[in-house]
Amino acid sequence: MTVVVASGLTVGNGPGGNDAGGNGAGRDHGMQVFGGGHSIEVVSGSLKLAAGEMRAYQPDWGRLSRACSDVPEGNGLQGDEYLEIFRALQQVREAARKASEQMMHSSASVDKLEQSLSRAAENYEQAESQNLSTIGYADTDASVGAVLNMMQAMPEWREEMAILAFTIYSPGLLGMKLRNEMNAAELKKVGARTVRTLFSVLFDFAPNIVVAGKEEVSTMRTDATKLTTWIEHQQLAGEERGAIVVSKAVTSSGEHRWIVTIPGTNMSGGSTWGLRRMAQAFDNNTDDVRNAVEAALKEAGAMPGDGVYLNGHSQGGTHSLNLAHDQEFKEQYKLKGTFTAGAPHGDDDPPTDAPQLMLIDPDDAIPALGATAPLKVSPNRVAVFSKSRDRVASSKPDLLGSDHGSHNYLDHARVADGVQDTALSDIKKQMELDDLKITETYRFKTSNGSKVRLPPIIPPPTVLRPLRIRF
Repeated sequence: MTVVVASGLTVGNGPGGNDAGGNGAGRDHGMQVFGGGHSIEVVSGSLKLAAGEMRAYQPDWGRLSRACSDVPEGNGLQGDEYLEIFRALQQVREAARKASEQMMHSSASVDKLEQSLSRAAENYEQAESQNLSTIGYADTDASVGAVLNMMQAMPEWREEMAILAFTIYSPGLLGMKLRNEMNAAELKKVGARTVRTLFSVLFDFAPNIVVAGKEEVSTMRTDATKLTTWIEHQQLAGEERGAIVVSKAVTSSGEHRWIVTIPGTNMSGGSTWGLRRMAQAFDNNTDDVRNAVEAALKEAGAMPGDGVYLNGHSQGGTHSLNLAHDQEFKEQYKLKGTFTAGAPHGDDDPPTDAPQLMLIDPDDAIPALGATAPLKVSPNRVAVFSKSRDRVASSKPDLLGSDHGSHNYLDHARVADGVQDTALSDIKKQMELDDLKITETYRFKTSNGSKVRLPPIIPPPTVLRPLRIRF
C-alpha cells in the first residue's frame, strides 16, 4: 500500500497494507493533506525575526565604534603600553564599524528574502486552494446525487421529492441561461440552493432535544492523539437512536478537558437526529444542539471555563462546526479544537481562535452538500482527503451514500494515524493532543421533546408573474 501526502512524503509497506496505520480491511488508500502552517511561512517568520534582531544590534556596534574613537589620548599610560592599547582600540573600532555595516546590509537582504518567501507562500496557498477545488466532490454539484439517494432510500416520497426538486431547480437553471452564465460554478450554486430549500421545505420543524441521565461506558485510559479514537466515539454516538457522548480527558500536567461527540444523521424511528435536525445544521441553527451539549457537559461534571473539544461525523460534524462559531457556547467553555469526519462544511471561513481538523473521503458526496464554493483551508484548518481505491460496496439503498458511513472513515483514520505529515502533526499540536488521555466516557441518550406540526411535503402554490424577455 502507498500513501502519498501533499508535502511529498510517501509511506507504505507493500500490497499487504500499512502496519503502522493498519487500515484493517486491506483497502488501498491515497491521501492528501491541505492547510496547516507551511514550512515556507515558518522560515519566513524566522527570517523576519533575524532581520529585526540585526537592526536592534546594529546601533550597539555603532556606539562601540564611536566609543573606541573617543578614548582620551594616553589616559595616564606611557610609551609602548599606550600604543599597544591604542592599536587594539583602533582594531575594535574598525571591526565594529564593519559589523555595523554588514548588519545593515544583511538586514536588507533578509528583508528581501522574507518578502520573496511571503509571496511564495501566498502563491502556494492559491495553488493549494485551486487543487482543493478539483478533488472529488469539492468542486462538484453533489446535490443531484443527494436527491437521488433520498428518493431511492424513501420511495414513498419519490414523486413528491422529484416534483419539488424540479420546481426549485428549474427557475435557477433558466435564470443562468438567460444571463448567459452556464458554468460549473453557477450550477453548483443553484444545486446548493436546491438542496437547502428542499431540506427547509420537507424538514423545517425539529423538536427540542431531551437529554437523559448519563450512562457510563468506559473508564479505560484511551489515547486521544489517534484519529481512530475520535471516529470510534463517533460510532458510539451513532448507536441505537443516537446519543451525545462526553469523555473526560486529562493532560500530563493534570489539566481536565472534555470531548463532546455529537451524533450524525440517524434514520431510526423516533430518533431526534433525523433529517429535520440535519436541516437545522444546514441553516446554522444549532440552538437546540447547543442546549443539549451544555446539559450533557454539566451532567458529566464539566465546569464553566473548562477546555472542550467538539467531535462529530456527518450532521454531528456540521453542528460541531456551527458550535465552533457560536459565541454563546464559547463564553461558557474554552474551545480547544474541532474534529469532523464526512461533515458538510459549508462556505464559512476558518475560525481564528480554535483549530479544526477535517477528514474527508472525496468519493463521499455529503461533505460538499449545500456548499457553493470549495472548502477553505488555512494554518488553523487542516483537511485530510483520504481516498480508497476500492469503493465501499452496499447491497441496499443508502440515504447518504455508502462512502459516507463511519466504518469507511474509520479505515481512513487508521491510515492517517500511520502517516507522518508536518501539517497533520502541527494541527494536532495546536489542538494540544500530544499528551491527552481519555479517562472516562459517558453516553447520554437523547429523545424528542415538544411535539411539532409536520410540514407539508409540497409547499402551497404561489402566483407566478409572467417573465418578460426583452430582445
